[in-house]
Formats: sequence, C-alpha cells, structure tokens
Amino acid sequence: ATEENGMYHPWKAALVKPTNASEDSAGESFIPRKRLHLTNVHGFQGQKRCSSLHYNALGEIVFPSAGSLCVVYNRDEHEQRFFRGHEGEVSCITMCPRGRLVASGQTGCHRPNIKLWDGITCIEIITLREVHRKGII
Repeated sequence: ATEENGMYHPWKAALVKPTNASEDSAGESFIPRKRLHLTNVHGFQGQKRCSSLHYNALGEIVFPSAGSLCVVYNRDEHEQRFFRGHEGEVSCITMCPRGRLVASGQTGCHRPNIKLWDGITCIEIITLREVHRKGII
C-alpha cells in the first residue's frame, strides 16, 4: 500500500513489472500504442451512501460507481456515459429537481472537491475547491 498526494492506494503494492516486456535501447519499456475505451461499468456500492440514485431530465439513471466515476445510464439504449472529474472516491451525489445539474463530492484525497456538472452531457460546470478538509459525505 502506498500514499501519494494524501490518497491511499492499496493496490500499488501488488503491481509488478512484466517479465517479458519489450525494451528500447535505453532499457525503458515500450508504451503500448493501443488505448482502452471505457464502455460500461458494472456494479454499484450503495452501503455507505444514501440517496445515490437519481433520474436526469431524460429519464436516465445517474449514480456514482466504485472509485472516481459517476455514471449516466440510458436503459433504452443500454449505453453509459461517464463523468470523470473526480480524483478521489465519489462519496455522495445529488441532482437538482429539474434533472439537469448534478453535484458530487469525494473523499480520499488531500483537499476533497465538490463538482457541479451537467447530468446529461457529463460536462463539468464548476469545482468548489478547498471547502472541506477530509471528505464530503
């Protein structure tokens, strides 16, 4: 387990360099040219959160997933969009009554933020910084 910038990363102790990785002339591993594209998130952890599922103006489900992602799920098309603006674990989420604006808070980082974002486009509107010291619940 390691700690960087006030964030605890228990999985980093399990990371090991591949034994068969190709190296360049300087002995550095090559960076793969392919990129992963996130299409779906499976799972929801709602034990520590109350009022975490909301419907936006289009009837799509908006919820925090494990880690730093918020998901907007369209049930009819079975498609997901993501808000990726958080650095720490999303600890709470709420939506305005009209179903457009979302506010989400985080824990697990040095200075947790509150993010205000569009619940349809997943575009960040503003970040409320340094309002809290430990986490937002």
